[in-house]
Amino acid sequence: MQVPASTDPSLPAPSAADLQRAYDTNKGRFVSGLRVQLEVLIVPHQYSAEDTRTAKQLATSLVDRARHGEDFAQLARDYSEGPPPTPAASSTAPSRCPSSGS
Repeated sequence: MQVPASTDPSLPAPSAADLQRAYDTNKGRFVSGLRVQLEVLIVPHQYSAEDTRTAKQLATSLVDRARHGEDFAQLARDYSEGPPPTPAASSTAPSRCPSSGS
């Protein structure tokens, strides 16, 4: 909602306390939810049967760990592949996958 500035010169300008009170009262109107921009570049790659088997074992293990109560966000940070998160990214953005498999 926009309120036009007053054209009445007799009205005093709001004080810092007035502005803070207005902000505190309407704080929810000044906040937006998390925004994420995802860009993906897919490069064709041929995987061996062993690569596929290893990846499937890791994925199955991670699903089991998450279902048994491990923090999904931490598992995503530890095992996701991709570039490291930028400072503007969410704190739960995934980082590079460790090179050794489990």
